[in-house]
Amino acid sequence: MKNGHIPEQWQLKLWIGLAALALAAVARQSAIDTGGMSSFNANLIFIGIIVAFVLLYLGFSDFFIKTFESAFQSLFKWLGFQERQTIELAEAEPSTESLPISE
Repeated sequence: MKNGHIPEQWQLKLWIGLAALALAAVARQSAIDTGGMSSFNANLIFIGIIVAFVLLYLGFSDFFIKTFESAFQSLFKWLGFQERQTIELAEAEPSTESLPISE
């Protein structure tokens, strides 16, 4: 995060995180109901599934970015889309010159 800005694709990360939490909660509850496990073991299953989903997300996102980025860029150029032009606003530098004071 740079200068308090919201990271790109925060909605995607939020939905993936919510899906991981929901699936982990279902797995925990089913371990308690059908498996007859104690709540401690079910909580370990919950944490393990969350960690597995985080690792899968990080692995697949890096893989897909490296693999398909150039293919999608060439496809979009072929379709006629143009790359976004970003405008960087330079911070105004304070003037070091002093202005004469007229009396």
